[in-house]
Amino acid sequence: MAAIANIRKEQHSQYYHEPIPVPKHGSPFAENGKEVKMFGKLLKELESSGFIPSDYKLTPGEWETGNYPIFESIPFGKKGNRQLEVPLPPHIWLTRAIQWVRCLVIMDSIIDSRQ
Repeated sequence: MAAIANIRKEQHSQYYHEPIPVPKHGSPFAENGKEVKMFGKLLKELESSGFIPSDYKLTPGEWETGNYPIFESIPFGKKGNRQLEVPLPPHIWLTRAIQWVRCLVIMDSIIDSRQ
């Protein structure tokens, strides 16, 4: 039992460390709720229309081969000469990317309208 206690004591610092402070964050929208409602309304409109924003590599004309890239290569290693192939199944990632960009475009337009 003493050996187990010694191992636990030696490994304690590897698993139980001081917490890292979480960066401050907040909503990009005004606190009155008007912008949040506007965001939801605009998102529903874009979804129902099927609108896909351009210049985000989400449309066939923006893809190098004309087809959605099913893999993304991420360089790694000390010299960055090795490649990690990450699968991007379109039924998962293209749908998510379109949703993300729609939200980004709406958020940008709401924030720009304040100026």
